[in-house]
Amino acid sequence: MPTGYSERGLVNALVRTLESRPCALAAFLNLVQFNEHKDWANHEVAQARYFVEPGFAQFGSPDLIIRLTPYALIFVEAKVSDYRLSASPATHGMALDSQFNSSINGQLSLRYRLSRAIADYSSGSVVEPKPVHEAAQQSVGDPAMAPRKLASKTVLTKIVDHLRADGEFRTCAMTRMYFVALTSDLTNPLPDLDRDYRPPYFGDNAAWDRTGWASWNELLQNNCLGKFDSDVVWAPRRAPIEQLEPVLGNGGLDGTYAMPLAASLAELAREAGLEPEIRWAKASGSITSDGRVILKIFPGERGLRLGIAADLGIELPLDCGQRQRRIGNRVFAEADPEHLSRKENRDALRRYLSEIAGQGD
Repeated sequence: MPTGYSERGLVNALVRTLESRPCALAAFLNLVQFNEHKDWANHEVAQARYFVEPGFAQFGSPDLIIRLTPYALIFVEAKVSDYRLSASPATHGMALDSQFNSSINGQLSLRYRLSRAIADYSSGSVVEPKPVHEAAQQSVGDPAMAPRKLASKTVLTKIVDHLRADGEFRTCAMTRMYFVALTSDLTNPLPDLDRDYRPPYFGDNAAWDRTGWASWNELLQNNCLGKFDSDVVWAPRRAPIEQLEPVLGNGGLDGTYAMPLAASLAELAREAGLEPEIRWAKASGSITSDGRVILKIFPGERGLRLGIAADLGIELPLDCGQRQRRIGNRVFAEADPEHLSRKENRDALRRYLSEIAGQGD
């Protein structure tokens, strides 16, 4: 395993190499071991576009999507540990494990559901097929009452329109969508996986055939993993949607802690049915939905503080003490982010965010 890299740093180092060295893309594709052998030598790539951590609301944020021309779509999920250590039993699913969607198999399952939605998309919202949602409810206990969807016009026009198939590939889009796990395993873990630790594809065996694995060590040895700057680790390129990143030092936020916290809060908001976006200023970060700030991150005397919107007419979910902050014309109750290390507090914040989502219905 390459030392000194985080998951974000690894993905950004990979993308930088693929963008700067065209021959590296062919090397990367051929290093991926798919369950059903895929010969990429015959796929003459005319163009490749890379989307790092795009936000897809209830479908989560893929670590990387590679869009190839002629058409192929590759969803990549990265972990700095072995696959088995990063996985969660599918039989536990979302009903028994609130972190299932953060496991490697849970993330690949969400990417599969996203791919089904993209394949069916023509206009309006990106919505997963109803049978897929019903299978997810039965198989992994998805608590969502309706199929997962994405309705953000910004994401639809700036990302989804570039991901969907065109021309002759519209009718066979799903057969050209692939799912890749990048882990620190020394040998391919997929063939020996218990079914419980595979990504739940709800009976779609063809999707499992199009699932592959690659080792970080092999990527490094085959010159697919270049050097990276220290800021890349915590400031991933969020193309094509421009976002400010936290400024380090000088009274600003420390991105080492602020960005993972923001990502965790955004994931809770997505699970609650919102479509969050992360925005950064020098001294604070904001989680917004529909243009409205719902959560804030700002420095305090003893580290980061969490601000919860206190002016929405909804009961606050955490022990916020008596301290409130007025930021512009908004009021935020101050809380300790450490509260979120306890499951009951994360669940309480998720319910609070669900009530915000309900205000928009």
